[in-house]
Amino acid sequence: MRLGTFSYFLDFILLPPIILAMLLWPVATSESHNAIYVLLFFCFGLLTWTLIEYIFHRWLFHGGALFRALHDFHHEKPEELFGTPPVVGPAAIIIAFYVPAYVLGVESTGGFAAGVLTGYLAYTSIHYATHARMDGGAFLARARRRHMLHHFAQGDTNFGVTTGLWDYLFGTSYEGRPAAGRTAS
Repeated sequence: MRLGTFSYFLDFILLPPIILAMLLWPVATSESHNAIYVLLFFCFGLLTWTLIEYIFHRWLFHGGALFRALHDFHHEKPEELFGTPPVVGPAAIIIAFYVPAYVLGVESTGGFAAGVLTGYLAYTSIHYATHARMDGGAFLARARRRHMLHHFAQGDTNFGVTTGLWDYLFGTSYEGRPAAGRTAS
Protein backbone atom coordinates (compact mmCIF):
# COMPACT_ATOMS: atom_id res chain seq x y z
CA MET A 1 0.00 0.00 0.00
CA ARG A 2 1.26 3.49 -0.82
CA LEU A 3 1.96 5.41 2.39
CA GLY A 4 2.46 9.03 3.29
CA THR A 5 5.77 10.09 4.81
CA PHE A 6 4.42 10.19 8.38
CA SER A 7 2.72 6.79 8.04
CA TYR A 8 5.82 5.23 6.49
CA PHE A 9 8.03 6.33 9.37
CA LEU A 10 5.54 5.88 12.25
CA ASP A 11 7.05 2.53 13.24
CA PHE A 12 10.39 4.31 13.82
CA ILE A 13 8.67 6.43 16.48
CA LEU A 14 6.55 3.72 18.11
CA LEU A 15 8.84 0.68 18.13
CA PRO A 16 11.96 1.82 20.05
CA PRO A 17 10.13 2.40 23.37
CA ILE A 18 8.19 -0.87 22.94
CA ILE A 19 11.42 -2.78 22.25
CA LEU A 20 13.12 -1.15 25.23
CA ALA A 21 10.19 -2.03 27.52
CA MET A 22 10.23 -5.65 26.30
CA LEU A 23 13.94 -5.87 27.11
CA LEU A 24 13.83 -4.15 30.48
CA TRP A 25 10.55 -5.49 31.90
CA PRO A 26 11.68 -9.11 32.42
CA VAL A 27 14.93 -8.03 34.04
CA ALA A 28 13.25 -5.48 36.31
CA THR A 29 10.35 -7.66 37.47
CA SER A 30 11.85 -11.10 37.99
CA GLU A 31 14.61 -12.39 40.19
CA SER A 32 15.14 -15.34 37.84
CA HIS A 33 15.77 -13.17 34.79
CA ASN A 34 19.18 -11.79 34.21
CA ALA A 35 20.30 -9.50 31.45
CA ILE A 36 22.44 -12.18 29.75
CA TYR A 37 19.49 -14.55 29.45
CA VAL A 38 17.28 -11.82 27.95
CA LEU A 39 20.11 -10.80 25.61
CA LEU A 40 20.52 -14.37 24.34
CA PHE A 41 16.80 -14.57 23.57
CA PHE A 42 17.04 -11.13 21.92
CA CYS A 43 19.79 -12.42 19.60
CA PHE A 44 17.75 -15.53 18.81
CA GLY A 45 14.75 -13.29 18.01
CA LEU A 46 16.91 -11.16 15.72
CA LEU A 47 18.11 -14.26 13.87
CA THR A 48 14.54 -15.54 13.68
CA TRP A 49 13.46 -12.26 12.06
CA THR A 50 16.02 -12.64 9.29
CA LEU A 51 14.59 -16.06 8.43
CA ILE A 52 11.01 -14.74 8.53
CA GLU A 53 12.04 -11.88 6.23
CA TYR A 54 13.63 -14.30 3.77
CA ILE A 55 10.64 -16.70 3.80
CA PHE A 56 8.08 -13.91 3.33
CA HIS A 57 10.05 -12.20 0.58
CA ARG A 58 10.87 -15.36 -1.33
CA TRP A 59 7.70 -17.43 -1.07
CA LEU A 60 4.95 -14.97 -0.20
CA PHE A 61 5.91 -11.75 -1.99
CA HIS A 62 7.37 -13.54 -5.02
CA GLY A 63 5.08 -16.55 -4.96
CA GLY A 64 1.56 -15.94 -3.64
CA ALA A 65 -0.80 -14.30 -6.15
CA LEU A 66 -2.22 -11.56 -3.90
CA PHE A 67 1.04 -10.57 -2.26
CA ARG A 68 2.95 -10.95 -5.53
CA ALA A 69 0.68 -8.36 -7.17
CA LEU A 70 1.23 -5.92 -4.30
CA HIS A 71 4.97 -6.56 -4.22
CA ASP A 72 5.27 -6.12 -8.00
CA PHE A 73 4.26 -2.48 -7.49
CA HIS A 74 7.32 -2.03 -5.30
CA HIS A 75 9.51 -3.55 -8.00
CA GLU A 76 7.97 -1.27 -10.64
CA LYS A 77 8.34 1.88 -8.51
CA PRO A 78 11.06 1.16 -5.94
CA GLU A 79 11.36 4.84 -4.96
CA GLU A 80 7.74 5.00 -3.72
CA LEU A 81 6.96 4.83 0.01
CA PHE A 82 5.13 1.53 -0.29
CA GLY A 83 4.73 -1.01 2.45
CA THR A 84 2.69 -2.50 5.23
CA PRO A 85 0.46 0.04 6.97
CA PRO A 86 2.11 1.31 10.15
CA VAL A 87 1.73 -0.80 13.27
CA VAL A 88 0.35 -3.82 11.29
CA GLY A 89 3.73 -5.60 11.03
CA PRO A 90 4.72 -4.94 14.65
CA ALA A 91 1.22 -5.87 15.91
CA ALA A 92 1.41 -9.17 14.00
CA ILE A 93 4.85 -9.86 15.49
CA ILE A 94 3.66 -9.09 19.02
CA ILE A 95 0.53 -11.23 18.61
CA ALA A 96 2.45 -14.13 17.05
CA PHE A 97 5.56 -14.15 19.25
CA TYR A 98 4.91 -12.30 22.48
CA VAL A 99 1.31 -12.82 23.56
CA PRO A 100 1.14 -16.65 23.38
CA ALA A 101 4.44 -17.14 25.17
CA TYR A 102 3.62 -14.48 27.78
CA VAL A 103 0.27 -16.11 28.50
CA LEU A 104 2.00 -19.49 28.86
CA GLY A 105 4.60 -17.94 31.17
CA VAL A 106 7.61 -18.65 28.96
CA GLU A 107 10.64 -16.83 30.33
CA SER A 108 12.44 -14.22 28.25
CA THR A 109 9.51 -13.80 25.88
CA GLY A 110 10.21 -10.07 25.92
CA GLY A 111 13.81 -10.56 24.83
CA PHE A 112 12.81 -12.81 21.95
CA ALA A 113 9.95 -10.56 20.77
CA ALA A 114 12.18 -7.50 21.11
CA GLY A 115 14.76 -9.21 18.89
CA VAL A 116 12.14 -9.98 16.23
CA LEU A 117 10.83 -6.38 16.39
CA THR A 118 14.37 -5.00 16.20
CA GLY A 119 14.96 -7.15 13.13
CA TYR A 120 11.77 -5.79 11.58
CA LEU A 121 12.90 -2.23 12.32
CA ALA A 122 16.37 -2.98 10.91
CA TYR A 123 14.78 -4.43 7.76
CA THR A 124 12.60 -1.33 7.33
CA SER A 125 15.58 0.96 7.90
CA ILE A 126 17.96 -0.87 5.59
CA HIS A 127 15.33 -1.28 2.87
CA TYR A 128 14.48 2.42 2.94
CA ALA A 129 18.16 3.44 3.02
CA THR A 130 19.00 1.23 0.03
CA HIS A 131 16.28 2.84 -2.08
CA ALA A 132 16.96 6.37 -0.82
CA ARG A 133 20.66 5.85 -1.66
CA MET A 134 21.69 6.98 1.80
CA ASP A 135 25.36 6.89 2.69
CA GLY A 136 25.89 4.31 5.39
CA GLY A 137 29.33 2.89 4.92
CA ALA A 138 30.40 -0.52 3.66
CA PHE A 139 27.53 -2.49 5.22
CA LEU A 140 24.84 -0.37 3.61
CA ALA A 141 26.69 -0.23 0.30
CA ARG A 142 26.78 -4.05 0.23
CA ALA A 143 23.10 -4.28 1.24
CA ARG A 144 22.19 -1.77 -1.49
CA ARG A 145 24.14 -3.70 -4.13
CA ARG A 146 22.52 -7.01 -3.17
CA HIS A 147 19.06 -5.48 -3.13
CA MET A 148 19.50 -3.63 -6.43
CA LEU A 149 20.68 -6.90 -8.01
CA HIS A 150 17.45 -8.42 -6.72
CA HIS A 151 15.43 -5.62 -8.34
CA PHE A 152 17.25 -5.19 -11.62
CA ALA A 153 19.38 -8.23 -12.35
CA GLN A 154 18.04 -11.39 -10.77
CA GLY A 155 14.58 -10.95 -9.21
CA ASP A 156 14.64 -14.60 -8.16
CA THR A 157 17.69 -14.13 -5.92
CA ASN A 158 18.89 -11.98 -2.99
CA PHE A 159 15.65 -12.10 -1.01
CA GLY A 160 17.33 -11.11 2.26
CA VAL A 161 17.55 -7.37 2.88
CA THR A 162 18.82 -7.36 6.46
CA THR A 163 21.34 -10.10 5.75
CA GLY A 164 22.38 -12.35 2.90
CA LEU A 165 22.82 -15.31 5.27
CA TRP A 166 19.71 -17.23 4.17
CA ASP A 167 20.38 -16.51 0.49
CA TYR A 168 23.78 -18.16 0.90
CA LEU A 169 22.36 -21.10 2.83
CA PHE A 170 19.44 -21.69 0.43
CA GLY A 171 21.45 -21.07 -2.75
CA THR A 172 19.66 -17.90 -3.83
CA SER A 173 22.58 -15.51 -3.45
CA TYR A 174 23.64 -13.60 -6.54
CA GLU A 175 26.70 -11.38 -6.57
CA GLY A 176 27.13 -11.05 -10.35
CA ARG A 177 26.50 -8.19 -12.67
CA PRO A 178 23.11 -7.02 -13.88
CA ALA A 179 22.11 -8.72 -17.12
CA ALA A 180 21.95 -6.40 -20.15
CA GLY A 181 18.42 -5.18 -20.71
CA ARG A 182 17.09 -6.82 -17.55
CA THR A 183 14.39 -4.84 -15.73
CA ALA A 184 12.87 -5.18 -12.30
CA SER A 185 10.95 -8.36 -11.63
